[in-house]
Amino acid sequence: ISILGLALRAFLPSLCLFPGTALMASGIAMMNVLISSLIKRRDPHRAGMLVAIYLVALSAGSMLGSAVTAPVLSASNGSLADALGIWILPALLAFVVWIPQLARPPVATGSVGIRAVKPSLLRQALAIEVALFIGLISLSYYGLPPFLPTMLQDRGQSATNAGLIVSLLSVGSIATNFVVPMMAHKRNDHRSLVIPQIVACVIGTLGLLFMPTIWSPLCAILLGAGQGGLLALAMFFVIGRSPSSAA
Repeated sequence: ISILGLALRAFLPSLCLFPGTALMASGIAMMNVLISSLIKRRDPHRAGMLVAIYLVALSAGSMLGSAVTAPVLSASNGSLADALGIWILPALLAFVVWIPQLARPPVATGSVGIRAVKPSLLRQALAIEVALFIGLISLSYYGLPPFLPTMLQDRGQSATNAGLIVSLLSVGSIATNFVVPMMAHKRNDHRSLVIPQIVACVIGTLGLLFMPTIWSPLCAILLGAGQGGLLALAMFFVIGRSPSSAA
C-alpha cells in the first residue's frame, strides 16, 4: 500500500499528491499496529527493546527524507518524480527483506485466547481509550510535519533550511523512541511517561509558531522528542494492554 502511494504521488503529483500521501500514510499506520501484534505474538518479553529498534529505524528514515528531499528537488531542476520517486527504493528493499517472513509458520494463539477477545472491542473501555490515544498521537505525528516546511518558509526560512529543521523532529524522536519503550516495559503506571511527552509537544509546537526563528531547531527537537515518546507509548500500549496478539 505504501509503495503504491509513493508511486502515485511521485509520477502523478498534480492528480495524486494528496491521495498518494494518504495511501502511503495509511500503509505506515497499519504497519505500526501489525508490528505491535507481531511483537506480542513472537517475543513479548522483549517488547520494549523491539519497539525501540523499530521506531528508531522509522525516525532515522523520516529524518533522511526531510533532509534529502529538498536538495534532490533543487538538483533535479524541480522534478517531483525524482525528489519523491527515490523513496520508492527503500520501500521496495523493505518489502524484499520481509518476504522470508511469509514462509514462517504462524504461532498458534489457542482457541481460548481467541474466544476471550471475541466480544466487540467497542464494549471495552480500555480498547476505546487506547484507540483514541493512538488516533490523537497519529494526528500530531503524521499530520503536523507535512505543513511545517511551508510554515517555516512563511516565517523567512529557505526551503532547504526548512527541510533541515523539520528533519530535526526525527533527531528528537530517536532519543525518546529508544528510551521510552524500555522504560514503559519496566513499569505498570505509565502516566509519568505520558505527561512529559505531551508538555514537550505543546512547547515545541508553540515555539515553532511564535518564537524567534533562531529557536526553531531547538523547538523542532523538543517537538520531535514529545511526538516520538508518545508514538512509542501508543505502540507499547497495544502490546502491553491487549490480552493476546489476536486482540
